[in-house]
Amino acid sequence: MSKQPALSLALLALPFALLHDASAQAYPVKPIRFLIPQIAGSAYDVAGRVITGKMTETLGQPFVSENRPGASGVPAADAVAKAPADGYMLLWGSPGMNIMAQLVSKNVPYDGKKDFTPISIGASAVQVLIVKPSLPIHNVAELVDYAKRNPGKLSYGSSGIGSGYHLAAETLNQAAGIKMVHIPYKGAIQALQDLFAGQLDVSFLTLGTATPLHVSGKIRMLGLLQSTRYRGAPDFPTLAESVPGSTLPNSWYALMGPAGLPQPIVQRLYQGLLAALKTQEVQAWLAKSLHDGGGNTPEEFAAEYLRSFDIYARAIKLAGVKPE
Repeated sequence: MSKQPALSLALLALPFALLHDASAQAYPVKPIRFLIPQIAGSAYDVAGRVITGKMTETLGQPFVSENRPGASGVPAADAVAKAPADGYMLLWGSPGMNIMAQLVSKNVPYDGKKDFTPISIGASAVQVLIVKPSLPIHNVAELVDYAKRNPGKLSYGSSGIGSGYHLAAETLNQAAGIKMVHIPYKGAIQALQDLFAGQLDVSFLTLGTATPLHVSGKIRMLGLLQSTRYRGAPDFPTLAESVPGSTLPNSWYALMGPAGLPQPIVQRLYQGLLAALKTQEVQAWLAKSLHDGGGNTPEEFAAEYLRSFDIYARAIKLAGVKPE
């Protein structure tokens, strides 16, 4: 049998492959749509705008930010999952929409593991466990001791069943051998209002929001929901220091594209993000808002991202949350 037809097909395909590679190398040649699945003005939104604003200086094309809040970010994530893999529609992703959504709902229209290309973490929200100041609790060890002596007496609030704060509290319950009672709210603000009123004992906030409230005596901060201390507050402890195994992965904001994004484009975006994170403007915003900067490589982020599915799946099972 002649090998001529197969050889001809291979030669015909070669120009298209070279054209695709050249297009990726020249990227970007037009503005990039950037979907942010939260309201304008939130820390999540501002982080994305500040970082991509500086990325424009490296990449030479603007990021056109589009806020698409609602439904836990699923519609925005779905739009990117179904976009062409050409780098001109990207997502400001998070564990909530990219990982947890499909673990708590049967109706998520994408596969978080298969339908996205992780590029890099831009920033991580530093989150903290708080209590109402009237409680005789000043640190994590005292919280655990109080909860053990008063089983079922402490209540904690979250922004809903299966939310990150719900899973964080149940992970702490299990690791510490305590039982705080869950009260789900529509959002963190409603939980905070009840804590102010003395009707809720324990809740969670970002460090940036919690710090002035702690200083004014309206709340008391106990420990960070992460395994390592925050470099902006090195004297403030983590939950894990008092209760090993009590924390979940940090809540990140990350640059993500649809599956199949060519590696030259991934690397171009990563280098742009890395350069942005080193700028004075981004460093100033991170310090002011009490966020950690990212910048892990695409390979590192992809490995962390896939590991997180198993971690959150265990936490969801522990919390007794069943997909609906």
